Amino acid sequence: MASLLIISACIDVYDPNIKTNKDYLVFEGMINTEPGPYVLTISHTSTYGNNQVYLPESGAICEIRDKDGQSYAMLETKPGTYATQDAGLTGQTGKTYTLHVMTKEGKEYQSDEETIMPAAAIDTLYTAEKSIEYLSGSQGSQQTMTDYGYDLYLNLSGHSSDGGYYMYNVSVILQYMVSYTVGIQYYDTYCWKRLSTSHDITILQTRSLKQDAFRGFRLLYFSKDTSGMQFLVNRYPGSTFVVHPNGYIAIVRQYSISEDYYSFLERLQNETSNQNRLFDPAVDQITGNIHCISDPGETVLGYFSASSVTSRAVFLAKKQYNTLVQRMLPQLPIIPPDDYTDFSPPDFWINP
Repeated sequence: MASLLIISACIDVYDPNIKTNKDYLVFEGMINTEPGPYVLTISHTSTYGNNQVYLPESGAICEIRDKDGQSYAMLETKPGTYATQDAGLTGQTGKTYTLHVMTKEGKEYQSDEETIMPAAAIDTLYTAEKSIEYLSGSQGSQQTMTDYGYDLYLNLSGHSSDGGYYMYNVSVILQYMVSYTVGIQYYDTYCWKRLSTSHDITILQTRSLKQDAFRGFRLLYFSKDTSGMQFLVNRYPGSTFVVHPNGYIAIVRQYSISEDYYSFLERLQNETSNQNRLFDPAVDQITGNIHCISDPGETVLGYFSASSVTSRAVFLAKKQYNTLVQRMLPQLPIIPPDDYTDFSPPDFWINP
């Protein structure tokens, strides 16, 4: 016990003694070629020592304006979140948009102009099997483990007149069946679950190429891990459950963005790629395209972007003899939140 007391007495809490607690407004919003509503969030940066992560800015007057002089109001749907109300508003390729905001304190903010650029087509999505080794366990008793999964790739093609700067959002949904018994009755349940994927920023530029095209761009890795799916165990205690993975649906949304927004995301990507060690370089205030009109010297964070959207989906599954089946889907499936159906597959269900 005495030795433990001596060890604990040698551990001091490091206090960085941060002197500045500046309050910055942060904007995050987008208009694109998918139907609205379009959402804008306005919040304050959280100062050191403040455990409240999200500090909303409420009571602002917000609107999106186009170059034709049309204005589209955004109303507050919850603290700090504003959404367009015009059901007919859809961003148009080639049009230019700006964001205007007046806070309840009377401060005025405006974004630079953002033009919706055309996008290259996503020709194909495909996967390749991959394994990743990692360390598991507490320090001193770690073991090398292997995770098995897939890398997801895309091919795109277009013309030199297309945008050339892209951002990607990817969802991966696992289809699986759970076989179980209740008494002497045997049941199959159709289940689906969104897999956890990397939150890294995924961007691509083709401006340096002769054409707006790219082959074999790696989007992300996702795991085959099907653990934790026997959610029916608590529903029918004592039953026997067997999980049967059925396949994966990967949905990719490609946003054709401006060169300025690409540069903003690239800086953000570089700043957030450090290892969060004590003496890593400090993250700078990454300013975007929004400025305070009433106080030009004020630092404003965040970005208002405009983009065209191209979406594709691919289905993959393992069949007999471990054969990998992959096929592009003719249209995007509409997949509700994670759930299951007892007797028949949901509308979006895809058979291998």
